[in-house]
Amino acid sequence: MAKQHLKLKCFFRSRNQLILPAFGEFTGAFLMKPEAEDQVFVCAKAEVIRVN
Repeated sequence: MAKQHLKLKCFFRSRNQLILPAFGEFTGAFLMKPEAEDQVFVCAKAEVIRVN
């Protein structure tokens, strides 16, 4: 089961910024690499879930 991944819209929060999800057709290809103190929230079908 190698190379499995999910691609989801997300909110990314660091100490000095909040990046909102991009919902357009031509956006969303940037890979985020969060630090330990950053927070990431993914958008699922009917809810927003915090990722640890």
